Amino acid sequence: MPMDGKNRPRAGKSLGSILDAARTTRYQIAMLHFPKFALHGARVAALSGCDDGDCAHNAPDPAPRECLLHACGLLPHQLATVRQIHGIAIVQADPTCRPDADGLITNRVDVALGITVADCVPLYLLAPEHHAIALLHAGREGTRGNIAAAGITALQETYGVPPSALYALIGPSAGPCCYEVDDACAEDFRQAGLPATGRRIDLWEANRLQLTAAGLLSERIEIVRHCTICGGGFHSYRAHQTPQRNLAILALN
Repeated sequence: MPMDGKNRPRAGKSLGSILDAARTTRYQIAMLHFPKFALHGARVAALSGCDDGDCAHNAPDPAPRECLLHACGLLPHQLATVRQIHGIAIVQADPTCRPDADGLITNRVDVALGITVADCVPLYLLAPEHHAIALLHAGREGTRGNIAAAGITALQETYGVPPSALYALIGPSAGPCCYEVDDACAEDFRQAGLPATGRRIDLWEANRLQLTAAGLLSERIEIVRHCTICGGGFHSYRAHQTPQRNLAILALN
């Protein structure tokens, strides 16, 4: 979202101007949609990829992000994001500000949640009966700190969502095939009861274990199992040392 010098949102662009950008941009809309979430009441559950361009908040060209939002039926001023700091803080979504946090929750239909990733796990949570959602940035440090449980707790305390009412999706990220860390980090994961084989850690299984430990039903957890390092299609910091980012989006009907 464009911001002024006082960290306030500028006036949102019109749909017409975004359509004009879509017609002239070199980017194509190739984002990955997650249809199971749509079946359970999500208006949008998606992740942009390389073909969608750089969707980082501070990208030099805003057109890729704006075109992506348009393809999702959203305007830029509806997107709530945070300044991601690799922690476990969760905030209620507010498109007018960007606090330091790594997760967002909402029960509003006029607000979309957004986080950016380039190997970290985008973790989507949906409670259709309670009409509430969460979107979490679960990188190595966030996973080690159990951001999954933090997001579930925030939904429960704010909107009364019991963990058993949630659906979860663990999106494309660095996979256990490629995510190699130093010996101390791998041992720290093992000591925390999280999966590590040699120097490779498994963020997918770690988040699945944390979700089930927090009360989610295992049959309500989906893992995409696409490695962003070796699988292609997505911006990957580890593969290409790129500053470009994929944008995860989640919104309610």
